[in-house]
Amino acid sequence: TLAWTLIWATAFRLEPCRLKTVLVVLVIVGGLVLATEGERHQTYGFSAFGTILVLVAACLGGARWCLTQALFSRDAACAEDPVVVVYHVSPAGVLTLLPIALLWEFPRLYFWLQLVSTEGAISAFLFACGAGVIAYLMLLAEVKLLHETSSLSLSVGGALKDVSQICLASVTFGDEITLGTAAGLVLVLAASLAYAKSRAGRRRSASVAEGATRYAVVTTKGDFDDALDDDDLNDNELL
Repeated sequence: TLAWTLIWATAFRLEPCRLKTVLVVLVIVGGLVLATEGERHQTYGFSAFGTILVLVAACLGGARWCLTQALFSRDAACAEDPVVVVYHVSPAGVLTLLPIALLWEFPRLYFWLQLVSTEGAISAFLFACGAGVIAYLMLLAEVKLLHETSSLSLSVGGALKDVSQICLASVTFGDEITLGTAAGLVLVLAASLAYAKSRAGRRRSASVAEGATRYAVVTTKGDFDDALDDDDLNDNELL
């Protein structure tokens, strides 16, 4: 997703294509590939169709965040309140995903409900609602972060989320952390820190440039006002 986000951001002219940024993205992607290398040797093996679906999802995920960032710059209401984006986008997401979920999950859910008690069904429903609330809050946080930074910064944060997920899987499910996995995680962390440092430097430079521009405007306006005052004095003397 990070690689696709950089491609879309460059195509939409949301992010300048810098060599340093490209190198950081390549290192992060390479680190994630290295960290998940052992997954190919698991019980289920490799699925070409599944890989294609994941790549398509990554491409569309990058396009989604870049289009959302573009919406912030073109819509005043969305730029003022990021929640407006969720309000407009969520109905389309529901209409797209709900039929697929019902078609795929409903027969299994109906069969499962015949086997469990009423208390079990209520507990499952409450857990699903809790997970939905957490997912919604995460979406709000992502949109707010996108509003404050950029789609590329959000994708770098997503890479850090993958790092925490791998570490959590090792603690929770006992997944093995090999030397290659550890090296991949270190690469992701190092490249993410380098990106954050570069981003902070660019923001400081932009702030300094903006401050200098404002100072120049104020100074020019002051000189112009002084000139007008001098003209008024001269006119009064003539009168």
